[in-house]
Amino acid sequence: MKQKKRAKQKLDRVQKIGIGIYMTISLGAILLGVWFHVDSEQFFDKALSVTATMVDYEIKQKHFDSDRDLGEYDFTITYIYQYEVAGREYEGRYGYDPGSRPPLGMDKDYDFHQYHPGEQVEVFYLPGHPEDARLPGQVSGRSIVCFIIGGMLLIWALLILYRARK
Repeated sequence: MKQKKRAKQKLDRVQKIGIGIYMTISLGAILLGVWFHVDSEQFFDKALSVTATMVDYEIKQKHFDSDRDLGEYDFTITYIYQYEVAGREYEGRYGYDPGSRPPLGMDKDYDFHQYHPGEQVEVFYLPGHPEDARLPGQVSGRSIVCFIIGGMLLIWALLILYRARK
């Protein structure tokens, strides 16, 4: 009888350690997301703006492997833009992930581009560091990813805790 009780206590201890690990990782991810968000906000608060020209883009494409070929593929686009600050020319890049395209029922000629070559756009750069430029849509996606991962892990840890207490 004592052995069963000890085994139960050991399992409870392992569960507690697991929950502690999940909660620590989840809170760390959430705090990292907050840091990325604050960093992005501070960047745009301090930044100056200038007009840039979209000059090109690069597409990295990966086809889905599936039994039924729906003509879908996953890709990322990196836009390349040029701008001038104090008579010196700079080049920046902005990565964009539109997801899988074309969506079902959508024409294969669907225009997935946010920007086109020759288009004038506003970019923001830090005074004294014009090489560090961002587009307005370049608010840190990393913060969103951290919030999602942290939130999912926190929910998972709370579910384990709830089940362990039953």
